[in-house]
Amino acid sequence: YYEIQAEGKLDNPDQRINDDIRSCTTQALATSQMVLGAALDFGIFSAILLKMYPPMFVALVAMATAGTRISLWLGRRLIALNCMQEQHEADFRFGLVRLRENAESIAFYKGEEGERDLLFRRLYAVMKNTEVSQVVSRNLGYFTHTYTHLVRFIPYWVAVPHHFRGGIDFAFVNQCAEVFNHITGDASLVISQLEGLANFYTTVERLDEFLDVLEAKPAAGGIRRSTAEAPTLLGVKGLSVKTPDRRTLFSDLDFELRSGESLLVMGPSGCGKTSLMRVVAGLWSAGEGAVSCGLGAAGASHLFMPQRPYMVLGSLREQMLYPTWATGRSCPGGLPAPEEAQLVAALEAVRLAHLLRREGALEAVADWAAVLSLGEQQRLGITRVLLARPVLALLDECTSALDADCEARIYSL
Repeated sequence: YYEIQAEGKLDNPDQRINDDIRSCTTQALATSQMVLGAALDFGIFSAILLKMYPPMFVALVAMATAGTRISLWLGRRLIALNCMQEQHEADFRFGLVRLRENAESIAFYKGEEGERDLLFRRLYAVMKNTEVSQVVSRNLGYFTHTYTHLVRFIPYWVAVPHHFRGGIDFAFVNQCAEVFNHITGDASLVISQLEGLANFYTTVERLDEFLDVLEAKPAAGGIRRSTAEAPTLLGVKGLSVKTPDRRTLFSDLDFELRSGESLLVMGPSGCGKTSLMRVVAGLWSAGEGAVSCGLGAAGASHLFMPQRPYMVLGSLREQMLYPTWATGRSCPGGLPAPEEAQLVAALEAVRLAHLLRREGALEAVADWAAVLSLGEQQRLGITRVLLARPVLALLDECTSALDADCEARIYSL
């Protein structure tokens, strides 16, 4: 998700995972059953028709071939239109979700009109594409309806002249016509199911594109990574960092951080402070130089704290235990999950004990990103550091929303 978002490789991956996979499996099952049944039916009754009256079988194949080519020409735009429809609808839904998640900020800015215009533009794109799709489907439907009725007369056009010459009786013509009409649907499967097949192809194409992105090998980066030897916790040597669009942020950076030491990185906005964190975390590899990260004696890992902490879906307890104990009862270094008294003490240390009264208890579940202010979210993020006790904590302006007194208290813990 991070690489897709950062590099703009793919649109709406969530829809491809949720909707497209479900649609693809359902349509694949229905299509395979339909094709298998039609093939079996066509094989049996084609042999009967060939034995009864071969010219009628030739006429069937010719009519089905011509009809299929015409329907493919009429519906040639359906696949592209379906792809655009999926994208436009996903963009519209994303706009609605974005509006819901940022409703308060938009209200403060009084930006309702701008957001309404943006959503209406996205809705108009959905409606316009739907209109074009319906025109194509209408034209295809006209042809399919006409074809279905005309093809019923083919057996008589082929066999009746032979009947009038005395070669076959009319009862035999009717028998041949019954067999012909029975397998007409099988031979004309593409014509009758073109819209459904186009939808299926669109879904498969979107998932194939998604899998290509997932399976693509990451671009080779010039930054070398290794494990540092004690007492070094973090070492950077000759580091030059570039953005994904190859713009150089800084060059030839060297420093070494040992156990018990602290390092403050300062600079103007946009100089690359957060980018340095991304490089240390392994999210970026474009550039040159070497980064070495060490582990403590117990194998404890580093913990990164962004400016806006990630609020997981779950209880207050789960917020505090994330990410160290997100998947088990102990962390990789063997540190057991904190007891309730330790969780309460951590909340008191960062002045968040009121959450236990306001929200109910440690097991209270809420939309924490919406319930808590940014300052409260940052303090809750600090409890993760206090509880996990990482060998090295990398903080990216994680107290920017706190007042000076509270910030001083946090850094004194």
